[in-house]
Amino acid sequence: MQYVRGDRGDYDYWGKELGCDGWSGEDAWRYFMKAQGNQDPELDSRHHNSTGPYITSRVKPEPASEQFLDALDAVGVTK
Repeated sequence: MQYVRGDRGDYDYWGKELGCDGWSGEDAWRYFMKAQGNQDPELDSRHHNSTGPYITSRVKPEPASEQFLDALDAVGVTK
């Protein structure tokens, strides 16, 4: 499974431009930090929490994943 927070600008747009209270980038950031249970000590603790319920870590991609990304790159989709 992959853990992705989303783009802060999208949340700011929803919160500020569309008037969705509680959906700004700053609002979402608090929940992302609270939820993350980072297991990688090399990641900056200012941006990653280690005590949340969603266990996350960096993993080395499988060779097939690398080949897939290379194929995307070959047709103009950047990594």
